[in-house]
Amino acid sequence: GPPCRLTAFNRDFFDKWERALPFLERIDALFKELVPDAHSLQLDRARQTPKFQIRDTAFSTVTINYSWRTASHKDAGDFRQGFGNLIVCEDEDNPYNYKGCYTGFPKYGIAANIRNGDFIAMNVHEWHCNTEFVPDFDEELLKSEENRVRLNNIKNNWHYNRLSVVCYLREKMIRCKDMDL
Repeated sequence: GPPCRLTAFNRDFFDKWERALPFLERIDALFKELVPDAHSLQLDRARQTPKFQIRDTAFSTVTINYSWRTASHKDAGDFRQGFGNLIVCEDEDNPYNYKGCYTGFPKYGIAANIRNGDFIAMNVHEWHCNTEFVPDFDEELLKSEENRVRLNNIKNNWHYNRLSVVCYLREKMIRCKDMDL
């Protein structure tokens, strides 16, 4: 397909996308407040492709991960001078709480415990990862009939109640500068 396009989610669930925009704008405001120089560079670049910019934010792209542990990696497709912005949302009603899943930076020997409502702007061109999820709930929950139906989710550790929202600008978005929608 074309290098810059509307995603299936935006096309099929436009109303949900519209309702999410204030949340994404808040993430952008935090980025601007906490890392103003990086935000300015990224916003200037995003504004060069306004058709593919998320409102007037420094972002072109949002990735959602649910209870996903990442291996150590560097993001390759992000704006080289930019930052990735991560916020974590947890469901208070989900009984499968966890410990761990710290966002780690192995080169520096540090990790941050990003939890519900927390925000981090980070240089995603540095090695980063998540530590292991550790159950922090009564293991008897897994034995109930209701939860056996969700066995695949449990087997893959997708039940751990961690939604991470990652906002960034794609490096090659600039190729779409004069592209018509």
